[in-house]
Amino acid sequence: MAKLQITLTRSVIGRPETQRKTVEALGLKKNKLFSSC
Repeated sequence: MAKLQITLTRSVIGRPETQRKTVEALGLKKNKLFSSC
Protein backbone atom coordinates (compact mmCIF):
# COMPACT_ATOMS: atom_id res chain seq x y z
CA MET A 1 0.00 0.00 0.00
CA ALA A 2 1.34 3.45 -0.91
CA LYS A 3 1.96 6.11 1.72
CA LEU A 4 0.75 9.65 1.38
CA GLN A 5 2.33 12.64 3.13
CA ILE A 6 0.28 15.81 3.50
CA THR A 7 1.92 19.10 4.55
CA LEU A 8 0.04 22.19 5.73
CA THR A 9 1.81 25.14 4.10
CA ARG A 10 -0.69 27.99 4.54
CA SER A 11 -2.72 29.02 7.56
CA VAL A 12 -6.39 28.10 7.80
CA ILE A 13 -7.26 31.57 9.12
CA GLY A 14 -9.93 33.06 6.88
CA ARG A 15 -10.70 29.73 5.19
CA PRO A 16 -14.19 28.20 5.06
CA GLU A 17 -15.28 26.07 8.03
CA THR A 18 -15.31 22.90 5.90
CA GLN A 19 -11.64 23.35 5.01
CA ARG A 20 -10.72 23.97 8.66
CA LYS A 21 -12.52 20.79 9.72
CA THR A 22 -10.72 18.80 7.02
CA VAL A 23 -7.32 20.07 8.22
CA GLU A 24 -8.23 19.20 11.81
CA ALA A 25 -9.43 15.71 10.80
CA LEU A 26 -6.08 15.08 9.10
CA GLY A 27 -4.35 15.86 12.39
CA LEU A 28 -2.61 19.00 11.15
CA LYS A 29 -2.33 21.79 13.71
CA LYS A 30 0.55 24.07 12.69
CA ASN A 31 2.11 25.13 9.41
CA LYS A 32 4.99 23.03 8.04
CA LEU A 33 3.85 19.93 9.93
CA PHE A 34 2.91 16.86 7.96
CA SER A 35 0.57 13.93 8.41
CA SER A 36 1.45 10.50 7.04
CA CYS A 37 -1.58 8.60 5.80
